[in-house]
Amino acid sequence: MTYIISKRQTDNKYILAEHVDRPDTVLSHECYVTASMHKPKYRKHVEIHGPSACIVFRERLFLRQPVRSYADTVPCVRCLKWPTQADDWPTRHKNYGWPDSATVERIVSNGCDVVGVAHSLCKHDEWMSKHQWRLSFSRAEVVLLNSWTPKQQIIYHMLRYFMTIERLFNGDNTLSNYQIKMMMLWASETKPRY
Repeated sequence: MTYIISKRQTDNKYILAEHVDRPDTVLSHECYVTASMHKPKYRKHVEIHGPSACIVFRERLFLRQPVRSYADTVPCVRCLKWPTQADDWPTRHKNYGWPDSATVERIVSNGCDVVGVAHSLCKHDEWMSKHQWRLSFSRAEVVLLNSWTPKQQIIYHMLRYFMTIERLFNGDNTLSNYQIKMMMLWASETKPRY
């Protein structure tokens, strides 16, 4: 599964120039997700959570106090073409005009990513847990969040902050950041803007 891409000079967009098909090639997580994280220099500083690898760096500052910093990475395969599974999203009726057509075009032309993670019902199967992939629209989400009004962005950050405080006092039975983000995106599309 190899694609050779080239940059079009007229609009600087990347296009597929050639597809090299290799039969019997299986896309495995080990090639993308876990290979680089098992290098000796990272092994003792990495925690794997699904498709995400959290690397802990230890640094020293002015007072020689150890300071920890974190880098959360999700290895992925870039898909430069909008997936057919999401064909209806760009043309779906938007009652209140959000997102606007320019934002939709920007998202669609940016494509998506394919992330090595198994479905929750398959993660205990030895083969499927290493060979299932899912579409990730994280790039699209960033564009959508940046298109919010300042009031919408404040509401989103206040909800996240409130739920973090609730989680501290009431345990884990609260909404996750992902759920808050999805509810805000849904509300932004189905409710009038402020």
